[in-house]
Amino acid sequence: VMRNGVEENWAAFDTYVLELGVSSRNDLAKELEGKVGELYVIGDANAPGNGANAMRQGYEIGMKI
Repeated sequence: VMRNGVEENWAAFDTYVLELGVSSRNDLAKELEGKVGELYVIGDANAPGNGANAMRQGYEIGMKI
């Protein structure tokens, strides 16, 4: 992996996850609109981002409800 022009070795992982794409998919949210009392769309379903942001959004929604 190259980071800021420097090669880094990430050999200590058992599993690698490749994330591709920059568009949101929220088909389920569209189907549920108007059918449920409350609906929260977070993470990539809301807007492309990273896992840390999705976890933060989930935490913040969880604290509100």
